[in-house]
Amino acid sequence: MSRHYYAVYWPYGVNTFNFDHEPIGTVVPFDTTKARDAYVAADRFDGNFHRSAPDYRLTRKMMLEALREFRSLDSKGYEGWRVDGVFYESLGDAYKAMFDADAQLRYDLFGDVDSRDA
Repeated sequence: MSRHYYAVYWPYGVNTFNFDHEPIGTVVPFDTTKARDAYVAADRFDGNFHRSAPDYRLTRKMMLEALREFRSLDSKGYEGWRVDGVFYESLGDAYKAMFDADAQLRYDLFGDVDSRDA
C-alpha cells in the first residue's frame, strides 16, 4: 500500500453539494504533498475557487462512492476493489488506479487530456 495525497476539483465551486448532501466534485490523487499543494495553489478565482485539499473524512466518502461499482472479493475472500483487472485492498491504491485508467482512456479517445488540468 502506497501513500497518496488528495485534492478535490469542484466544477461548481469549493464545497458544493447536491440536494442529497452529496459532494459535487472529483478526488484527484497525487504522490506527494508538494504536487498536491501546487495543484491547489494554481487555482484561479473566477467568482469561485474550484480546487481544495479537504479533510480525510470527505475525501474517503467521495472515493468510496466513486469505487462502489468496483467492490469485489479476491480468491481468498478478502474485501477490496477490482480495478482494470487488478485487485486492491487499499482504498487509496484502488482509487488511484481507477483515476489513472480514466485518464488513459481520455487520452486514447481525445488526445492530451488530464483531469488534473480541469
